Amino acid sequence: MANTTNFNQSDKYQVDLEFNLMRACISLDQRRDKRIYEILDITINGSRFYILSTKHGIFPICCKQLLSLKDAHLPPEAILKWEEAFETNTQNNLRLSWKLIHCLELLSKNGIESIVLKGPVFAIQIYRDITLRQFSDLDILIHQKDFSKVYEILLQSGYIPSIKLDKDQRNFLIRSDNHFSFYRQEDILEVHWDIGPKENVHPLAPEQLWIEENYVHLYEKDIWTLSPENTILFICLHGAKHGWNQLKWIVDLAYLYQSISDDTLLEILARVKLNGFYRQVCLGLLLAENLVDARLPSKVHVMIESDPHAKFLASRVMANIINDTFTTSPIRNYWFYLQTRERWQDRLHYIIDILFVPKTPDWLAISLPDKLYFLYYLIRPFRLLYHAGKSAITARN
Repeated sequence: MANTTNFNQSDKYQVDLEFNLMRACISLDQRRDKRIYEILDITINGSRFYILSTKHGIFPICCKQLLSLKDAHLPPEAILKWEEAFETNTQNNLRLSWKLIHCLELLSKNGIESIVLKGPVFAIQIYRDITLRQFSDLDILIHQKDFSKVYEILLQSGYIPSIKLDKDQRNFLIRSDNHFSFYRQEDILEVHWDIGPKENVHPLAPEQLWIEENYVHLYEKDIWTLSPENTILFICLHGAKHGWNQLKWIVDLAYLYQSISDDTLLEILARVKLNGFYRQVCLGLLLAENLVDARLPSKVHVMIESDPHAKFLASRVMANIINDTFTTSPIRNYWFYLQTRERWQDRLHYIIDILFVPKTPDWLAISLPDKLYFLYYLIRPFRLLYHAGKSAITARN
């Protein structure tokens, strides 16, 4: 058996080794097991592999793959830790799944329709296994008109809002954002009424999602969620919003689109090309192909070649993932997202919304009656300038 102590490799080489093992575990290539065995013939650091795969949100799928291999040279002191961590993740997923069902039943009894996003439904929809995905919160989509009622129902049922809102503030929130957080026993429930932030022009209109909904079976319950096609678009939107800073979303996308037909994937690309979402989908597919070895049809390759900027962005994301050089500043995320839009009018809409459209911090900082809400459009740019100047002064000092 290999061990994790007294290795002679340089620290950079060692990081590359664990990263390559992680990539091999998530690979959809038929030579996956052979690559894993070859890497395990070299001494690996089990703790470092665990930290890296957990950071990227893919530890469960990596762990199950490694522990399923016979005669693999796994670090003996790491095996027990991996098994315990896998069991902990499983129990957390099961607990959150039960909490989700109770929440959905609560809303249903009060006449509220809902669609579940991410979390346990992704685990079932993509991997057919509740244990193979990391998630720490729950996300549901409701009709915008129902938010105030949902707020009261959850409040009366023991959920704690992230910010206490009066009636006017709830109306402000609906105008300025697309989700709101509740807490219960340290768990987070995100209630959405749109699939993305207000400043993001995207092809997933809420009314369309309700028409094209799908369902998964969880604990003998039919849980409504997005269709596979809309899930692919949602992942690409979410990944672009966060700069694709986690392998989890890339793996989700790769495994999901392997389950749909080539014609369906081509139809998705044709659909998004009409509404300016093309580059974001091309970017996601390129990352899935290069980092997870997902197969792309030749016709899709031809279509992706028409947007070389998607290839440029994919190379940057891959470099950041491999070298662990991501930064989490909002400005960086804004700039990256801006580059993922191919139409100038969408970029202009995004910039105007960021600079002028009121957001939650604006109406929390200054209280105005509903009739004077329009003044927030004037207040926001001045608040942004103030905070930018304050940050610049702090940086100098």
